[in-house]
Amino acid sequence: MSDPIIKNGYLTALDIGSTKICCLIARVLSDGSLHIVGDGYAQAKGIKNGVITHLAEAAASIQDAIMMAEEKAERRVESVVVNISSTALKSSYVEASIELPDNRPVSPGDVKKLIDQALHKIDLTDHEVIHQLPISYTLDGEEDIQEPTNLYGHHLSVVLHVISVPLTQLRNLVMALERCHVSIAAKVATPYASGLSVLSDEEKEVGSTVIDIGGGLTSIGIFTEGFIRYTAMLPLGAHLITKDIAQILKTPIQDAERIKTLYGCAFLSPQDKKETINIPVIGEKEDGALLQISRADLISIMIPRIEEMLELTGSYLTAQEGCDFATRRVVLTGGASLLQGLREKTNALLEAQVRLGKPFAINGLPDSPPGASFATCTGLLRYAINRRIQTNDKEKTTTPTSNGFLRRMIRWLMQNF
Repeated sequence: MSDPIIKNGYLTALDIGSTKICCLIARVLSDGSLHIVGDGYAQAKGIKNGVITHLAEAAASIQDAIMMAEEKAERRVESVVVNISSTALKSSYVEASIELPDNRPVSPGDVKKLIDQALHKIDLTDHEVIHQLPISYTLDGEEDIQEPTNLYGHHLSVVLHVISVPLTQLRNLVMALERCHVSIAAKVATPYASGLSVLSDEEKEVGSTVIDIGGGLTSIGIFTEGFIRYTAMLPLGAHLITKDIAQILKTPIQDAERIKTLYGCAFLSPQDKKETINIPVIGEKEDGALLQISRADLISIMIPRIEEMLELTGSYLTAQEGCDFATRRVVLTGGASLLQGLREKTNALLEAQVRLGKPFAINGLPDSPPGASFATCTGLLRYAINRRIQTNDKEKTTTPTSNGFLRRMIRWLMQNF
């Protein structure tokens, strides 16, 4: 059976953010590992808070990233695994149950019927389902059944986590990709992809929260017992810090971004008053027309915005019931996570154990930009590989039963005719 995601041994991931677009083309090796053969990186235009606001500009930006990756990989991209970023991303929980026929085990058809029944209980008006994730099954009162297929029972129920997005936003994304002559092989919610990229299996099992701070959005994924339990996209990102610097110091956005990256920090230190920075001023073209400030002045502009972002993130985490233990272990990722002192500041404001998350190693992943910037994109690749493994496992569990029946039938025919 052909794989709709992995074609001719290759897989393409496309991370569409509010400030940058990243494309990775990977070759899938015989052992299931990946080797990056092409990467593309472009400034995002026509996109705000993960939503397309100007179709032509967004399509052109996406095309730039894809073409750069195609040129390096020396192959054309036809379909992509793409992330879905939106502040309107919605997590819903629903339970459903069915009665099972006697004298046979649970079939894939029974499970599909159960999932469909659960989906019908959710109001999905003007929304499309991105993920339908069974958190746990219960079979005849036995809880925490992970895979009910081929088990015997009379009563089967499920707790389903459904992640959906407004249909209009998804249609606009499809239109932008169609302009690039690219189709969607799979869609993945950004918080889910980031978690797959930087969280270990142990962290997902015992409970952890991944916070991916991008340019325009901050994605949050709360994982427990191996599953993603909550997702959110907050309209907060590092570009807000850049804009504050640009507006207060009256310097161009690109210069503000460079200054933030080179000299920015989430904490003040006594030495910062002694270090000076030269700032280009908007409209001043003459040589030497620079504003000179101390590093302390720059950091003082940044700190209020950083604290605001972390406090709003903390408020969201506090509001999620039953996840205290998961929100006390935080993994920071995304380009903005590399800001000096942000880990310590997050630790202090969220009162959590915090580490910086880098994508798990993939051969061929470029060194620039830094690995954390590729968290979502590498998570998309991992999602595709995980799905392939799960599909193969399901085929293996069903095939022997079918073959065994055929062998028995052939043996009976040979013995009786």
